[in-house]
Amino acid sequence: MHPVLLRQLRKIGLPGLEAPPDRAQWAKFLERVDHCYQQSDDDRYLLERSMSLSSDELRRLYDELKASTESQLAESRDQLRTLIDSISEGLAWLDVEGRIRLLNPAGCIMLGVMEQDIADHTLFELLGCESPAAPAHERFEKVVRKGENWRDDNGTFHRVGLGKHPFAVSFQLNPMYAGSRIIGAVMIFRDISRQREQDAKIKLWATVFQTTEEGVIITNADGVIIAVNASFTSITGYREDEALGRTPKFLQSGRQAPSFYQALWERLGIVGYWQGELYNQRKGGEIYPQLMSINAVRGEGGKPAYYVAVFSDISHIKRSEARLEYLAHHDPLTGLPNRLHFEDLLGKAMDRRQADPALAGQVALMFLDVDRFKDINDSLGHHKGDLLLKNLARRLSALLDPSDVIARQGGDDFVVMAAQIRSIEEVEERAGRILEALKKPVVVGGQAVFVSCSLGISIAPRDGRDPATLYKNADTALFQAKRNGGNSYEFFSEALSQRARERFELETRLRHAIDREEFILYYQPQFRASDKRLVGVEALIRWESPGFGLVPPGKFIPLAEETRLIDTIGVWVLNEACAQARAWRDLGFAPFRMAVNLSSYQFQSGKIVDQVRLALDQSGLDPRCLELELTESALMHEPERAMEILRELRGLGVHLAIDDFGTGYSSLNYLKLFDVDALKIDSSFIRDIPHDKNDEHIARAVIALARSFGLRVVAEGVETAEQIEFLLKEGCDELQGFYFSRPVPAMELMNLLCSPGYDLTHAIPT
Repeated sequence: MHPVLLRQLRKIGLPGLEAPPDRAQWAKFLERVDHCYQQSDDDRYLLERSMSLSSDELRRLYDELKASTESQLAESRDQLRTLIDSISEGLAWLDVEGRIRLLNPAGCIMLGVMEQDIADHTLFELLGCESPAAPAHERFEKVVRKGENWRDDNGTFHRVGLGKHPFAVSFQLNPMYAGSRIIGAVMIFRDISRQREQDAKIKLWATVFQTTEEGVIITNADGVIIAVNASFTSITGYREDEALGRTPKFLQSGRQAPSFYQALWERLGIVGYWQGELYNQRKGGEIYPQLMSINAVRGEGGKPAYYVAVFSDISHIKRSEARLEYLAHHDPLTGLPNRLHFEDLLGKAMDRRQADPALAGQVALMFLDVDRFKDINDSLGHHKGDLLLKNLARRLSALLDPSDVIARQGGDDFVVMAAQIRSIEEVEERAGRILEALKKPVVVGGQAVFVSCSLGISIAPRDGRDPATLYKNADTALFQAKRNGGNSYEFFSEALSQRARERFELETRLRHAIDREEFILYYQPQFRASDKRLVGVEALIRWESPGFGLVPPGKFIPLAEETRLIDTIGVWVLNEACAQARAWRDLGFAPFRMAVNLSSYQFQSGKIVDQVRLALDQSGLDPRCLELELTESALMHEPERAMEILRELRGLGVHLAIDDFGTGYSSLNYLKLFDVDALKIDSSFIRDIPHDKNDEHIARAVIALARSFGLRVVAEGVETAEQIEFLLKEGCDELQGFYFSRPVPAMELMNLLCSPGYDLTHAIPT
């Protein structure tokens, strides 16, 4: 019996196999029920077997489908990853909090971070605004809360690595959805630093293009103008719209031949560059010089695509060059040829004569020097001195022959070349004409100035066959003319050449005289006019040269002034005189004034105050025993500066006197301002008294002038009793000259000081 049936019978209290009252009917019933159960078991088995077979197949099919799907997903994922990794722009997935969850390699490189470290960083860190109150937070909220997009083409990110340096970016954020829910944002960004730099460069070059002072023309390959800058308009006068679409030919002046432009284009075709000068024409018709450079800009295939021309107006340079060329060959003050230009002209004239011996005439060279010009310049001032030279240049140019050439050598030196001289008489005539013309007064600043000049003349080929020799010999002749007193001319001769050689030797020996102790001081006494008692001495230098003997001052002092050795000699005289005066005082002699002459060069050197201070300190001489004598020329060179120097010297306690008064150019206006103690009347005004009434008038006027200023008056060159009588009568204070004593050496003066007639009791200076 079927087990299920048995269980069911037991549940209803039946014994199972035990037969009920109607056993046969019961058994038949049970058989039919059991058969049903058995049939059910068979059906169930078949169903379960069928289900079992279907489930296995489904599982197999499921597994196959699952494996296929996962493979496809992996392949798609790999393809997607490859796609993301290959993107050159940065790509990031941000969660709703702004944290970076995914970053492609390009983004890692831009941000300077490893992929595994991206979870530590946020969008706000990149933007440099981590504070929640920053506007960036609000903007991001609109993306992840409201689904808005966020784009910024001019943003700035801060690298999270590599020092957190900022860089320019363009970025866009879009919301990221899962169904209808926003789960974050996708950000695409790119580094635009280089683009921004390029934009800045483009802007810069555009600014340069428009603001550069040079004109710029850009044409296409056919030479048609496609762009010009503002300077093009300012230089040429043509507006941009008047130039565009045209070729630059409309700017040509016509000064350059077609061959010039043909060569220009040939060079552009070969090397792609041309630079040079040319003349173009402005809109108004004015022709002007340009400095231009043209570059060919090559395109595909190396063929010129554009031409860029940069040019500048060099009119001012051409004017400057012309001016420099003029100044290189002309004297800027007078406009006459200068020495360089003159020597070139002289050389050519001499070359022509040597090349053609049959050429008529000789070449004469005349050196001209204005007499006493330095004194004139010092008294009138440099400005009026320049006006005088300009006036003389015009006068000389007007009186010479058209074939003659006159030039200014420098200072007050002029030179004249006469290239077609047939006789010495012609040269003398020209020289006389020059001397006569300069005798007429020259009006300078409303003041009439009288001048004269000296001329030195050499003639080629007699006195030289080259310019240098001719120059040297004319200069030698000029020196002799000046030694003759000026206002004359002198021809070169061998005798003059010999004297020039002697002068050169004298200069050479003079340069060594101090080191060899060849100088010596002589002293000439000065006496009080009222009682003839000695009140001082004047120190006068002498030169005892082994080669020339005792050289008089008149021979070597001018040479010392020319060579500037006078500065060194002057310092030696000052120190020696102070030391000698102190030595006499130490020997017991009563103190008296030691007068020392200062040269103009020494006074104007700017060192005289220190030199005097040092001489007094080293010698120990009382400053009241030193009197410094200066000429009018030295004081009038720069009167304002001279007054300052005089005040400084006065501060040392020394006495000051104006020497040779009346021979220079002075101003009474300045004389009253000069802080001096005495005036010394030059011996030239004393020598002819009482025979020359003019000299008496001059001496009388000087004495009266000095007394009106409260100055002491010393007369130099006193030689006769008549002169002493006149000077006493007019009120002269002190006398000096051969009548009392010639200049004598120190030992001889000591003998005089010790003699009874030289009472120094009252000689102490005040």
